[in-house]
Amino acid sequence: MVVHERTLAGSATAGGCAAAAATVAFHPLDTIKTVLQQQAQRPRSLSHALASLGVSGLYRGVTAAALSMMPACAVRMGSYEVLKNWLPHLAPGYVSPAASVTIASSTSVIVSAGVRAPLDMIKVQLQAGAANSMRQALRGALKSGVGGLYRGAGLSLMRDVPFFSINLVVYEQLRALSISLRTPSEAGTAGVQAQDAFLIGAVSNGCGGFCTNPLDVLKTRVQTGAACAQLDAQVE
Repeated sequence: MVVHERTLAGSATAGGCAAAAATVAFHPLDTIKTVLQQQAQRPRSLSHALASLGVSGLYRGVTAAALSMMPACAVRMGSYEVLKNWLPHLAPGYVSPAASVTIASSTSVIVSAGVRAPLDMIKVQLQAGAANSMRQALRGALKSGVGGLYRGAGLSLMRDVPFFSINLVVYEQLRALSISLRTPSEAGTAGVQAQDAFLIGAVSNGCGGFCTNPLDVLKTRVQTGAACAQLDAQVE
């Protein structure tokens, strides 16, 4: 099986659908991560977090997560493909492939942030137990105006811009390496093998996630109010 090159519309649609499916599949791990990150002092162990959440608790906020990821990733992947292909033509010979990927990735993340940020904040509130329903989380956020829906959005961008830049630069480099290592019998095929694409995606996402995890912790604590509670306790 070979992963072929896609059109702009195909990239946006495939990216959105794949992101929603992956979000639902891995939501339990994301919930555990959020619960562990929100602990300002004496973080709970993994086993304790699992026991306190239960099976149903692992899927808290999954609807908000899926609803936010599908349009956000569709917008991000669509704008990324456009910018990546357009930038080299804007300044031929001056924009390297790596620079094109980095600039296109950073810009596409900023563009998609407006779609993702509100539902991401609601998702984190539900995962952390700060709200019992999407409606309650939405009402709580709107108490401070529309800006409440974008609480932690700045930290999200500080995390997401380097995350996706690292992710896509590593992905593109490993993809190029995979193509260069083809056997003569595979030389005429387009794209990369499905198993190679899976492995490359896992490695590139892992690199991005590891490098930006500190900012992810800060974002979670701000969105759940843990940071504010810790500051209030220090003042008192």
